[in-house]
Amino acid sequence: MLTKAMVEQMAVNDSAFSNGRKLAEKGSFTNLKKTQDGKFHWGLCKGSGKTPYATSVDTSDETKLPVCRCSCPSRQFPCKHGIALMLLMADGAEFTEDTLPEELAEKKAKAEERELKKAEKAEKPKKKTAASVKAAEKKAEKQLEGLLMARKMVDELMTAGLATLTGTSREKLTDLATELYNYGLPGPQLIFNRIAESMEILEDGDEEEKRDAYANAIRHLIKLNTIIKKGTAFLEKKMADSEFGGGDDALFEELGGIWKLDELERINSLKENARLIELSFETVDDKVKGESIEKSWCVDLDTKEICVVVNMVPKKARAKMKSSDSCFEMILVPKMYKYPGTSRVRWDSFTTRPITAEDRLALAGCAEESFSAAEKKFKNHIKNTLHEKELAMILPLSKIGKVGDGLFIDDGKGGRIQIEDAPEENGSSSDMCGTEQLEKSLRYFPVDLESANAVFGKMFYNRRTKTIQFQIHSFITKEAVVRLS
Repeated sequence: MLTKAMVEQMAVNDSAFSNGRKLAEKGSFTNLKKTQDGKFHWGLCKGSGKTPYATSVDTSDETKLPVCRCSCPSRQFPCKHGIALMLLMADGAEFTEDTLPEELAEKKAKAEERELKKAEKAEKPKKKTAASVKAAEKKAEKQLEGLLMARKMVDELMTAGLATLTGTSREKLTDLATELYNYGLPGPQLIFNRIAESMEILEDGDEEEKRDAYANAIRHLIKLNTIIKKGTAFLEKKMADSEFGGGDDALFEELGGIWKLDELERINSLKENARLIELSFETVDDKVKGESIEKSWCVDLDTKEICVVVNMVPKKARAKMKSSDSCFEMILVPKMYKYPGTSRVRWDSFTTRPITAEDRLALAGCAEESFSAAEKKFKNHIKNTLHEKELAMILPLSKIGKVGDGLFIDDGKGGRIQIEDAPEENGSSSDMCGTEQLEKSLRYFPVDLESANAVFGKMFYNRRTKTIQFQIHSFITKEAVVRLS
């Protein structure tokens, strides 16, 4: 079923949605028609010229977003006229039943033929050619050379000591790290840049910040050492087997690999007919990467797994690109692709529907059994040095309040955990509401905490207090998910 939220998600930018809504509200459409099965709608929209624009919306494939067609010259898809027509459909406007015009029927038939050919092509396994194998071998050899160079850089850094990484030596490290990109190793390059960023704090940070900088640098070095060691074995095996596909963990991407949807489908790293509820939407500005990273955190109601959709936007291009939008309805995904070794997912089509009372009941059941069970899961997660040192999860909530100077939550089973802000990478900042702000506003918080039965957020290890803590992103109540971002 087409909803306003779905239409807004489809709009290429806020301006297109606003203009489409204005067209729908002022009655710019005439001759509104639909097929008997209600899967095809069309009409005429008054434009700036004498001839109205012929606009149509095809919803015959319920596993994909509607297909909009329009005779206007706009290069936006959907254009504002298509958005307006979809909004009329979502509002329940009156459409007269009619036979699909021949011109639209021909376009629909051609589109179906293209989709059929595309599906047939996707089913055919790609043939390995001598040239493609040779190119893959050459790339792997280059990456192995790069990993050897990275090993030498780490050895030199450890011999000289992290304290020497200031001024000119830090710039030299950054320049050397840039070379790793030419070897097809953007992952190690980024880690070296993060180490340099950490060490920059030594020049103007206070004592506490300096201790954190050293701790971050050591953590990055440990991860880098793992990538070099495992990556070398990974690439050598691929060359020996002449098999250059991805692996089943995050190492493939750390070495610069890019997953394509057909490759994820080939290794069966996907789930069909996923039902997702978005729990929070977070934007992280990463100075080191030069990107604005949008993260849509969701829970799969069937598996109870937390997943995240990541959209990376270069800061220079952010003003020209549409930001992702939060979604407050049930997200229905026919085919959800999962990135190996991470919680990241992706899809190429989806639909939405209103969240029901049954859905909310299922959402409440996605919380971890207890804090102790959640902490065990977290500890197992961070044992892998390639993983982030935090884990998104839903925790049960019995009570929230102050204990001494700290803010804590209880699980009703004897478990208690302190609420704090998870540390960001050096040079990064998040739009998530801080714990201090949450603490001040609890008395006037716009949610009935008595009805809140769970919280969503990130569990992390606080190096300063040497304790496991939790940052709240949203409260889950019987009526809604109340977000703090």
